[in-house]
Parts: sequence; C-alpha cells; structure tokens
Amino acid sequence: MGNARTLGELLPRAAERQGGAPAVRHGGATLSWADAAEQAARLSAALDASGVGPGDRVGVHVRKSPEAFLAMHAVVQRGAIAVPLDPTAAPAYLTGVAERTGCSVVITHGPCRRSALALCTGDDPPVHTLVGLAPGADTGTVRCVGPDEIAGLDPVAPVDVDPYQPAYIITTSGSTGVPKGITHTHASALAYVDFKRAAYDLRPDDRISDIAPNHFDISTLALWVTPAVGATNVVVPEPHQMLPASLSQLAADEGISVWYSVPYLLTQLLDRGQLDSRDLSALRWVLFGGEMFPPQVLAALMAHWPSARFSNVYGPAEVNACTVHHLDGPPRGEEPIPVGGPVDTTEVRLMDVDRNAAGPGAEPATGQPGEIWVCARTMMAGYWERPDLDERSIVTDPDGRHWYRTGDLGYRRPGGELVFTGRVDHQVKVRGHRIELEAIEAVLEDAPGVANAVAAVARPGDGADVIVAGLVVSAGAPTPPDTEALRRHAADHLPAYAVPVAFLPLTALPTTGSGKLDRRTIRAELAARYRSEEK
Repeated sequence: MGNARTLGELLPRAAERQGGAPAVRHGGATLSWADAAEQAARLSAALDASGVGPGDRVGVHVRKSPEAFLAMHAVVQRGAIAVPLDPTAAPAYLTGVAERTGCSVVITHGPCRRSALALCTGDDPPVHTLVGLAPGADTGTVRCVGPDEIAGLDPVAPVDVDPYQPAYIITTSGSTGVPKGITHTHASALAYVDFKRAAYDLRPDDRISDIAPNHFDISTLALWVTPAVGATNVVVPEPHQMLPASLSQLAADEGISVWYSVPYLLTQLLDRGQLDSRDLSALRWVLFGGEMFPPQVLAALMAHWPSARFSNVYGPAEVNACTVHHLDGPPRGEEPIPVGGPVDTTEVRLMDVDRNAAGPGAEPATGQPGEIWVCARTMMAGYWERPDLDERSIVTDPDGRHWYRTGDLGYRRPGGELVFTGRVDHQVKVRGHRIELEAIEAVLEDAPGVANAVAAVARPGDGADVIVAGLVVSAGAPTPPDTEALRRHAADHLPAYAVPVAFLPLTALPTTGSGKLDRRTIRAELAARYRSEEK
C-alpha cells in the first residue's frame, strides 16, 4: 500500500491492514480500527454537510476521549485544518483563538456543552455550527449536528489534498498576550511519523499512552503514529492524570508498553503512584520531554522500571521532535540530562545569541552556550497569518534551506551531545506547556488597579513548577488588590496553565543601571519569596 501521502489516509489504511485489531482503548472498552475508521468517516460527512471544505479551519473542542482522536482524523480526512481547543480554557480565550484562526465550525461533545455554546454567543460570534452536540433548549439559533444525525450519515472517503497544505494548528501563548498558531502540514507531520516509527521500533502489538490533550504537541505520537503502525491508543483521561495511584493502575491494567509524557507526570508517579504494588512489566520504552527532568528523580524512577528504556526527547512544537538522548543507565550526579543529537534528516546548530545572520555559521566552542537552530522535514509551515513572526523566527540560508530559531539555549558536550539550558527570551515551560511570561504580564497590567506586573516561575517543596506574579498597584487602588478578581481576569484571557497560583504585592520594580526593568532580579526574588511563604 506504500506510505500515506496525507494524514487523512492513516486511519483508512489502518482499517484495511488490521480492521478487527484494537485501535483505541478507553474505560475498559475497545474500538477496532474498522469501527474507528467508519466513525471518523461519518463525522467527516457531518463536516461536509456543514459546508466544511479543504483549507477551512475546524475547532476540535473535546475532552480526552476516543472522540478527541476521531475528531482530529475526521477534520484532516475532509482536507480541512484542525485547530485543537483546550476544553478547560476560559471562554474568552477560546473565542479569541477561534476568531484568529477563522473557525466557524467546531466539533464538540456533551461534556463540553457549556463552553462550546459560549463560542456561539455575542453580537458576532466566531462559531455558528457545533458538530457532535445534540440540539437542546439552550442552543438557541446555533446549528447543532447531534450524534444521532451523524450516525445516520453515509461515510465519506478522505479528500485528496496536497501534502504540503496545512493540516493542523497548535496555538501557544505569545509575548503580547495574543496566541500564535503553529501551522503544520501533512508532510511535516508524516515526517514526524516516519521518525517515531523507526526510532522506537514501534509495532502493532504496542499499547501507546495517549495522555497529552490535542492542543499540546506531545499528542502527535498518539494521534498520528498509532494508526501508522497499527498500535493501540490507550486513552488516559484527565481524572486519572490527577490521581497518580489511579494512573499507575490504569497503566498496569492496560499493559501500556510505550509511555510519552512530560516529566511532571512521571515525578508524580514516583512520589504517589504506589509503583511497588503495580505490575508494569509490559512497559518497554519511556519517552519524556517538554521540560527539564531532575536527574536524581529520573534515576529513582529508572530503578523502579529496570527493564524499560528511557529517552529524553527535545523539540519545540514548531519542529516537532528534533533531537533525542537514549539513556544507557540512570544519570549520576546533578548534571542536566542531555537532549542528545539530531534525528533522521534533521540538522541542529548552535548560534551566537547576538548573531544576526542569514544562516548558521561557525558554532560556539564546545561547552559554550548558543541559540539552538533547527533545519528539519518536521518543521512547521509557519505561524498562522503572522508573517512578522515568520520573519523573526525562520531564516533561509544561501542554499535555500529553512532554519527555525528556537530561542532555546544549549551547549555541546565534548562528545557532541546537546544540553538544553534555558531560553533566550522570557519564555518558560511549566509542566510541558510553553508560556511567555510577558504574555501573562500584559494581561495582568490590563487588570483594574494594576500598574506593573512581573511573572516568574517558582518551584515549591513538591518540585512542581508554578507561575507566580508580582504586582505594583496603581495610585489610589486598594492594597493588596483583590486576588480573586485578578485570578478571574487572568483566567478569562490566558490558558489555565498560565494563570498564576499566587499574586504577591510589590512596592516597586527594580531597574538596571540603564533604567531597564531588572526582570532577572525580581523574578528570582518572587520565586524565593513564594517558596518561603509556602513553608
């Protein structure tokens, strides 16, 4: 049958190869590849009936479930562009994403009814059709295509589109508080599929954890790679992720063989997952990425799973995975875990941070830091309708190759392995989510009574990073400001993972000798103050 040309071909091909084999496991129930392909094709028919065609953007507003998997496949089969929406985000934030990407049709389901309907309210709502939601008294003039109507439609075949057309958009926070959309093509996603399938020897008898929500780039392993190899996608709903003992029990019961998550979840499993009483002998490979993993914690976890192989995967959402480090044994000492070397046909270079070049040149000396630049087939097409960001982040060298300036800092070890050390700008990662601290500051400074704001990352005693904010109140405003009002304001304009857990009053913000805001100093002070107050 050959390799798939588009993402829309993955599910039908899996059904042809092994129709009765398990495709998705959830809550003890199994969905076969044949049934998954048929359901996605009927959902694609519902999009067709709703006027969705190739190139149109379709929001996917579904909680972690088999429906979330099927919805993404239904959109790409239609030749449309999937825009995963965080179902836990505030309506104002989701509305902004829908408006900027032009989503007039959204796939949703009953558990998301309230927030989905919020996308269809107001004088000029961005969304007019909800697919997957049964009509009710509260839907008003919103067009709803319910489950019963979808089940009565004839399945439709995937639409043939150019592989270099956009397939999905992942949104992440921007430095101005406006989300930016990372646009991947069918070709860039399938290049990622090829790498993952070969790098980890993935096979049909694997059971792969489906943990990350669709709006998080780690989800691409479960979304696109499992149908490509015919492995089983084991859905891990949010409630299990919040209860480590329940999470480890699910992993044992389902016989998960390949795990992929941020280090935070693995740390929680080690601390409170009752690993000594779980049979996780089926686990053969543990992939982690999205944030730095404390070496001593990783070493302790590896002692629990001595038969599993561990790999540190690095790659911003703009380029998917671009380097990997396979651990030969538990880390020793406090040295950071390397992110390894480039994968497949990827090239990775380090550049002087202050260099403004037309392409990568000579690298800094071994051990010296530089900005990480990436040239890869897995690279995005660009930021959705943001040529200014493309110009800033994508560089074309004299040979016509495109390089993505990640904004990440790293250095090379004497053996050539890359070590990630932080960010050039003020972007951070908290529990795997990329966050622009300046985006949080912009939102808070727009709140009533706030003159200045600085956001920082703090690590309390449990080792889990959190966002905190320091605030200088406006003249005449109450001191301290109303914390609950600030939290509501932040939640209305930011994704849930970017809302500060604490608001600390400040009398003034320090400046450098040149008069610039001394963010480095105040962020360190905020982090220390939060840790002190938490004790």
